[in-house]
Amino acid sequence: MKFFTASALTAACVLSSSSKIVSADTTGGAPWGYKTSDATMASPEQWADHYPTCAGSRQSPIDITTTTTANVAKRTLAFSGECGSYSLTQSDESFKASVNGGSCMASSNGASYSMAQFHLHAPSEH
Repeated sequence: MKFFTASALTAACVLSSSSKIVSADTTGGAPWGYKTSDATMASPEQWADHYPTCAGSRQSPIDITTTTTANVAKRTLAFSGECGSYSLTQSDESFKASVNGGSCMASSNGASYSMAQFHLHAPSEH
């Protein structure tokens, strides 16, 4: 349940009401993946060749200095509306759960988000 909750929170943040959306350019590149022995997909060493955004300075893995981290109180995540039905699809190295109809809402820290989908990457570097 914690895995689902964390995934749903990530999806909710992506679906925020912000007018600015930042994403990697996914046009024209080979499917990305983690397998270095599969010539049909770009391995981590090739991601920047296919997707220039991956050569940026804000990519994972990141170096978290644990001596400078702060303990932050846990935030609640609440779901409301019709959130019971999802369609699960797999492409390359990710899984996508799309909300089937309904009115699924996720709320946290005083903000509410209409959830359309969330996706998971497996395996993942983080």
